[in-house]
Amino acid sequence: SPQTVVARAVTYALGVERWMEVVAACGDSLTALTGNSYGSPPAYDCLSSVSELEAYLPLVRSHTASLSLAQFCHDVSCADQWSFSRAAKNTLREAVQ
Repeated sequence: SPQTVVARAVTYALGVERWMEVVAACGDSLTALTGNSYGSPPAYDCLSSVSELEAYLPLVRSHTASLSLAQFCHDVSCADQWSFSRAAKNTLREAVQ
């Protein structure tokens, strides 16, 4: 299943134009969490300032380095296309293979 899931009812209620605004805002939001550090992994600036995560900063850095702003934006734009039945079918197909 995808990392980002939004119920189709939400996108239907928002309409195409507002849904596209949400998608754009998500990219802007992740960019804001990244901070002003050029080349910094997405959201690392925000997460590295959380004192409770200090002991885990190497893991945080490793995880955020695996993230992609472009992939996140793509995932959000496709988030309403996921369905439980499709995910179950795909999982069953993978298990059979």
